[in-house]
Amino acid sequence: MTGHACRLRWERGVSRHDPFAIRLLNPDALDTCELARRAERIRHSRGAGGNKAIDQAVMQDLSRWAANPVEALPFRAYAKVADWFLTRKDNDRKSELGLACKLLWDFLFMAVPPERLTNPHRPGAAMTQPLDRWWRTQAAWQAHEV
Repeated sequence: MTGHACRLRWERGVSRHDPFAIRLLNPDALDTCELARRAERIRHSRGAGGNKAIDQAVMQDLSRWAANPVEALPFRAYAKVADWFLTRKDNDRKSELGLACKLLWDFLFMAVPPERLTNPHRPGAAMTQPLDRWWRTQAAWQAHEV
C-alpha cells in the first residue's frame, strides 16, 4: 500500500466511452493543493536525457479532472502516469519524470500495478491483465480501509 494519509476510494466502469475510466468516490478527501503540486512537478520534469516529457493530452486530462474531481478520470491519464514509473527502460523509470509520476500515483492510489498498463507496441491500448490485477488489489485495499 502507498503512503497517502487520507485514502482515496475509486470505482470502475463509470464511462461508456472509456471502459477503463475510474471515478473518485470520496472527492472531498482529495487534497487539491497537493494534487496541483504533484501535477506541476510532472509538467516540469523530463525523462532520460532530459528530452522526453509527458504527453500534453495527459496533462490536459489531469488538469480537467483536478478542476472537477467528481468526473471520471480517463484511462489515458492514469495509465500514462503509471507507464512512466513501470517502464522496463531503467533510465526513464529512474528519471525525474518517472519519479514524479510515481509520487502522483502514490498520492492517488493505494496499490501499484504489477506492470505497465498500456501496450508499448500499441500506444494507448490497455493491457487488460495487468489492469485487472491492479484493480483487484486496489479494490481489496479499499475494502479494508475504514
